[in-house]
Amino acid sequence: MVVDDGQGQVYTAFIRGYRDREYDRREYLDRRIRDIHTTSAAVLALLGAGAAFALGKDVKVSAWASLAFVGALAGLLLAATLAAWASQLGRHRVADAATLRLMLTDHWGDDAVDARNACATAEIATIETLQAINETAAIRLQWAIRVQIGAFALLAVGLVLAVVAV
Repeated sequence: MVVDDGQGQVYTAFIRGYRDREYDRREYLDRRIRDIHTTSAAVLALLGAGAAFALGKDVKVSAWASLAFVGALAGLLLAATLAAWASQLGRHRVADAATLRLMLTDHWGDDAVDARNACATAEIATIETLQAINETAAIRLQWAIRVQIGAFALLAVGLVLAVVAV
């Protein structure tokens, strides 16, 4: 078998690109998680300010509107909690220090093909765990988004009920 000196370069570039896409996916998920936290916190603050204002006035809110507002508050808190759960860091495999030292000592004289193979193997282990971590975060984030949408719907219902009652 003739071994091309460039053998494996296409594979290692593909694997490296795939790893980078998983890191990018994690960054995207983290941004969406921050969006859930920010939006929930802002709306909770507005609801709190609105409630404080309303309590200082002679404002009557129907039981249904109050129930919708409380449900919206609970939903926003739950969405923020789910987002925090989604942001939970997972442990992904990377080449440990001992493996890296072996590359610099025992395997320093390996040919390029074997070196690329060893590096690609280490990258694949990282990709496998990153994919699992990202998939778990994505599922949790989807639930946080659904709950937040439900909370916004309850908030809208409560506002409509409050305005109609006036």
